[in-house]
Amino acid sequence: RLTKDYYCSIIRIDLDPASTNPKPNPYYAVAVGALGASGEFTSFSDPITQNPNFRVPADNPFIHTSLGGSWSGDFNGTDLSGQLSGVRTEIWALGLRNPFKFHLDVEDGSGATEAWIGDVGKDDREEFTILKKGENGGWSYYEGEIVTPGVSHASMPAGDTPHKEPLYSYPHTDGNNSATGGVFYRGTALSSFTNRYVCGDFGSGRIWSIDRNGTVSELTNVRRGGNTLVDFQVDSLTQDIFILEYRSTGGLLLRLSEVEVGSVEDYPQLLSETGIFADLTDLSPNPGVIPYTPNLPFWSDGADKSRWFIIQNMTDTINYSQDDTWTLPEGMILVKHFDYDLDQQNPGTSMMRLETRLLVRNASGSYGVAYRWNEAGSDAELIAAEGVDFPVNFTNAQGGGESFTWRIPSRAECLTCHTPVAGHGISMSTRQLNRDQTISGQAGNLLTLLSNSGYLDGFSGDPASLPSYTRPDDTSVNLEQRVRSYLAVNCAYCHQPDGAPPYSWDGRDHLTLEQTQLLYGQPVSEATPDLSDHIIRPGDLENSSIWNKINARAAINGSFNGYTQMPPLATNRFDTDGLSLIEAWILNHANVAPTSPGITSADVVEASVFGTSVGVFGATDPDARVGVTDQSQLSYAIVSGNPNDFFTIDASTGEITVTGWLDFEAVSEHNLQVDVTDNFGPNPKTTPMFVTVNVLDVAIEDANNNQLPDTWEVFHGLSGVSTDSDSDNDGIVEFFELLSGGNPNDPSSPGAQTVLLTAASNPADITYSWRYGNGLTLELDYLLQGGDNLTDWDDLMLSVDYEVVSDLADGPGYRRVTIRLLNADERYFVRLSSP
Repeated sequence: RLTKDYYCSIIRIDLDPASTNPKPNPYYAVAVGALGASGEFTSFSDPITQNPNFRVPADNPFIHTSLGGSWSGDFNGTDLSGQLSGVRTEIWALGLRNPFKFHLDVEDGSGATEAWIGDVGKDDREEFTILKKGENGGWSYYEGEIVTPGVSHASMPAGDTPHKEPLYSYPHTDGNNSATGGVFYRGTALSSFTNRYVCGDFGSGRIWSIDRNGTVSELTNVRRGGNTLVDFQVDSLTQDIFILEYRSTGGLLLRLSEVEVGSVEDYPQLLSETGIFADLTDLSPNPGVIPYTPNLPFWSDGADKSRWFIIQNMTDTINYSQDDTWTLPEGMILVKHFDYDLDQQNPGTSMMRLETRLLVRNASGSYGVAYRWNEAGSDAELIAAEGVDFPVNFTNAQGGGESFTWRIPSRAECLTCHTPVAGHGISMSTRQLNRDQTISGQAGNLLTLLSNSGYLDGFSGDPASLPSYTRPDDTSVNLEQRVRSYLAVNCAYCHQPDGAPPYSWDGRDHLTLEQTQLLYGQPVSEATPDLSDHIIRPGDLENSSIWNKINARAAINGSFNGYTQMPPLATNRFDTDGLSLIEAWILNHANVAPTSPGITSADVVEASVFGTSVGVFGATDPDARVGVTDQSQLSYAIVSGNPNDFFTIDASTGEITVTGWLDFEAVSEHNLQVDVTDNFGPNPKTTPMFVTVNVLDVAIEDANNNQLPDTWEVFHGLSGVSTDSDSDNDGIVEFFELLSGGNPNDPSSPGAQTVLLTAASNPADITYSWRYGNGLTLELDYLLQGGDNLTDWDDLMLSVDYEVVSDLADGPGYRRVTIRLLNADERYFVRLSSP
């Protein structure tokens, strides 16, 4: 639209606010004058009295003839002459979604200024477009050369929707996801690029050169593993082309003239000529070609894979690391062979040899070549740098016929995954090779075999103590561990810091689940269709970007919920086992531990009555599952800092209450650890949290001097009673009834009693127990007395007259102590008394 705002456009302005060029039309986002002290600005609203901070060039394409311009007022078949005050005259070209760099050049012959634009798409297409002033790129009705997904022709506005076709458009496949505009090269130092547009894709790292007619050449050997292209520039002195790459740890600048643009090292045209295999019939390798099998292969459309490696020099070694990538020596070659089972009703009876790939580690990184097997399966021929596609027809396990396209990747595509960040050789890692295997007749753990044979440097220890990847069907391992293995193998070579895509989550297996940012992490991608989505949203498949990406297959459904496929390369079929694994985890297992306690500190007055609320500890359960009834069932438990049970916590609500006799002079601060558990059935998560309870020192009122705080007397309806008061006439004074958890107003609920300890043989074997309120201390708050009659009582001393057998919790707010007499006659009474 011309009469709304500046979206979808390239604008052109005159930075001199005093020029004689026309003023822009009033608009809230156009500033007048300097910013205020607080950073606020004054909007341009009155063209007569105000001077905005810029002007509009008079030859801009949407300056009306009545204002000195050349525009008639027609736009897409609609006359806007009556709406001139709302036209955004700053617009130079429009119909663009997100131009990621545009390069200005002058068209030969006409002398017209033109913009060479890299326009980032949304659902399906990326494009490079040449626009002159006033021209329309078609967005949002067109994406590239197609009608934008989700937009029908019927919903387009009435009248014409003229737009300029893109110079080159390409789909979101094979790792492509974000066009990076480049430069139209007019230099001569790189003659193969003269009068061609050099541009690329941020996601895949591809670099192209395109002429004005749209003829495209991919610079397959310029591309390096892990390219994340953000800019192209030309050195005005040397005429070299520079390529800027994004890195979270700092940018990388490449000089195009320094990179070999021709072919990689000459390779034999036939696999048989490489000398890798002694016999192609059974693929038995020559000496020095070492077979190995990883724990969990990358998903390759169901193909069976075999692997070998070759180290060039006897003195070269692979450098070991437990969690990081292994360092491969220069000259090392990794060999991977692909077979496909054409009769899956009778597995292994009809195997088709597809291809054999070689990845070579060299001084500048690595590169890959591939050989395609002939129909007889007798030899394989080197394929061209751009790769090749061919159909594979097979019988599935149910006896039905199926067909899909097998892709042998281009040499550039090989480097999408085999990056320096991924260690070049993705299958060379501790978790992949920590397994038993036989090499040259020697059986044992593969790590140990490689180390003992001199191939692996820096390894020591017991492999049994080291981690390993697990397969989706290995139910002896918990579901989360299987999911983490799957994501690490199929995603983490890119999804980690400095990986190819913009960093949003980290798939490496040695990290904690929280460190990966998988659960509730935000996707960071221009191609995220719903910005409220998460990487994984537990219980919600539709809004989990990983689920959508692994369900998208360019060869099957194009996109899924607006997402393009991941992994982006080397797969055209669904991995049903992987899909089932991820689905089960998202719906029934993925869980986030509780966060955010409601309180971390609270105050409570000493001598507060039992049941006084300290506060609601509370916590937040970040899970937002749909249809999972127990996701909010948090439970709470005090696990430390409460040895005498001064406090209790409601397991359901998290409310902390006083259940002990709090004495500031004894303990002024209680540091409680509360374990909060999200009781999500398959995978509960517990978070330890902490709260400090401060006991406030106050004057304890005891008007009748009965050692019972007046607050307690009021709480129990005993206000004003004397020390010896026994209002329920059960023979026990109120103080001791409260002391032992009895009801002072209920004669059937006695507390501490006078007890006769007697025995026929040894009275010292007789024990006596009673309840008492938390926080009270024997011989400090009350005494144990004894005597051989009911009138004369002696104070009993701990360790002299009796010993404590046990002192245990006995319900909220109370404990039960059990003692044994050390010296007593056969007839002996025991009672509790005030000190």
